[in-house]
Amino acid sequence: MFEDEFPLPPLMMWDLVISPQYKAILSGSKTARVDNLTKGRIGLGATYYCAHGSRVSPQTIVDWQPPKEYTWTSDPLFGVYTLNTVRLSLSDGGSHLAVLFGKPTGGRRLTRWLFIVILGPLASWGMKQNLRNLHRQIEIDLSEERLFEPTTRVIEGDEVSSAAREALITE
Repeated sequence: MFEDEFPLPPLMMWDLVISPQYKAILSGSKTARVDNLTKGRIGLGATYYCAHGSRVSPQTIVDWQPPKEYTWTSDPLFGVYTLNTVRLSLSDGGSHLAVLFGKPTGGRRLTRWLFIVILGPLASWGMKQNLRNLHRQIEIDLSEERLFEPTTRVIEGDEVSSAAREALITE
């Protein structure tokens, strides 16, 4: 398990850790996108596609408990996959974030053993780095007031009137 504290309330952290931009940081990938949305929202069955170099790794959500935790299954590599969970809870300073990696399953026994022996230490080092990067990015975004900027714009009254007139004009 990998853990860190963040200076945001859990609901705000939830919105961050499920967003593709921050999921990419948490996954240590260059970019991430998400598909298979339910009514336009991330949830059970949605799939993140995280780009790790030339390899794109699908991560499908198999358990969804907003705003506390979600679990995804990793893309099988040589028939081996893991179940991994992001868990959020309230802490004195804001949010406690925990990332749990499941035991490798599927595939051949030797392949699972190699995952534990070789990829385990790499994943451990990578996740520690990813948490530091996530922390750093959140600090930057907070200092530059970029978190949770409105995605909509205010429409002035004259724009509404103009749009209404255009809609009523018939040819």
